[in-house]
Amino acid sequence: MKKNTLLSIASLACKLINAIILITIITATALFIHFQLDKSAYQNWDFIDQKSGSSIISLESKIDYSKNSETVSPQKPNFINFSTLSLYFNYIKFTVSASLIFMSIRLFGKVIASVKNRKTFENINAFAFKRIGIYCFIIGIISSYDYYDFETQYKLTRISLNLTFYIIALIAFVLSEIFKEGNKLKLESDLTI
Repeated sequence: MKKNTLLSIASLACKLINAIILITIITATALFIHFQLDKSAYQNWDFIDQKSGSSIISLESKIDYSKNSETVSPQKPNFINFSTLSLYFNYIKFTVSASLIFMSIRLFGKVIASVKNRKTFENINAFAFKRIGIYCFIIGIISSYDYYDFETQYKLTRISLNLTFYIIALIAFVLSEIFKEGNKLKLESDLTI
C-alpha cells in the first residue's frame, strides 16, 4: 500500500504530543516532590489567577482575608503558602487530566495506524472512539472545579463549565457510532461476496 503522507504526519504528531505530555507529567511530579522537600525555593513564585476564558458558566467564591482585617498583612499569595490539601488536589487534578489526555491521544494514534493499514471499520476503532469520548467527558468534569487555598489570607474556589472537552467527547461518541455502522456494513458486504 502506498503511504498516505497526511496519516503519517498525524501519527507522528500524536507520538510527539504524547512525548511532551509525558515529559510534562514527569517535570510536574519532580517539582511537586521538590516543593515538599524545600518550599523556600519557591518563595518568589507568585500565584496568578487566570480565569479560563472559554467558560460558558462560571461560579466563583473568592475570599481575600487581607481586605477584611487590619491585622493581616496584605501579601500576594505565593506558592510557599499553598495549603497541603490544595497542593495535593491540584497535583492530582493535573496528573489525572494529563494522563487521560495522553491515553486519548494514544488511542487516536492507534486509530490512525489502523486506517493507514486499511483496517478502518474495525470494532477496535469504534471502541477506541468510545473510550476517547469517556476520557474527554471525565477531563471536562475534572477541569470544571478549581480550588486554591493559601495558608495566609487567600482562598479561591471556582466551578466553571468549559464546553471544549464535552464537545470533543460528543464528537468522539458520534465517530464511535459511525465506525460501528461502518463495521456492520463491512461485515454485511463480506457475507454477500
